Amino acid sequence: MSVLLRPPFMASNSANPKFDLSGCVLYLPLWRPDMAGSPIISKDSYAHSCDVTGAIWGSQGRTFDGSDDRIAVASNVTKGKTALTFLAWIKPTDISTWHCVCGDNAATLTDMSSALEIKDIAATSTWESYSTLLGENVAYTTLLGTTTLNPYGQWALVGFTWDAITLINYLNGVADGSKAYVDTQLKIAVTQNTVIGALKNASGSENFNGLIGEVLIYSRTLAPLEIQHIYLATKWRYR
Repeated sequence: MSVLLRPPFMASNSANPKFDLSGCVLYLPLWRPDMAGSPIISKDSYAHSCDVTGAIWGSQGRTFDGSDDRIAVASNVTKGKTALTFLAWIKPTDISTWHCVCGDNAATLTDMSSALEIKDIAATSTWESYSTLLGENVAYTTLLGTTTLNPYGQWALVGFTWDAITLINYLNGVADGSKAYVDTQLKIAVTQNTVIGALKNASGSENFNGLIGEVLIYSRTLAPLEIQHIYLATKWRYR
């Protein structure tokens, strides 16, 4: 009798066994019913405890009010990393200036390692995504991510990869913008934890306004086909 073995990335704590979670340091499928309370436990191998402030749960994720809602992870999951992938399903409502999807709860831009943000395009009812990194040896850089402007009220999978050489932004599973950013690793001496839906810095907290469906952070650079696969495996939920 043959026995079908389940691959490691299809472990019972995986919320979606259709894609690889190897190297995943944070996975928050916020649409799951067992993610409705607080604290919630991430569905990666680290099982991070995450405290929720506001951010009302629904079947497609958590709704953030753009004022003070946030999810605080118990630790920082990106500092000191030599490679990184951020991915998040988001549905922003009309915003102004900058809003943070996920990043470090930093007091200043010098006390952070990474962030995934969106920026309003004035008078157009659209937004674009930005990737921010702070290396151990190089000053922080912000990359304009999407050449395609995104309308409010629609879901999009946004994110980026970094391999210690190049920063690449992704929109709906496709690469969209790149920039050289060479450093040995992201900043190590980061004292703050990872936060979903807000970012403290010199100009404010950048509270996210809208829905966040799920967040994935990897300590490796996902290949383009892997990112496309995650997009195709999850997009049915956000229609």
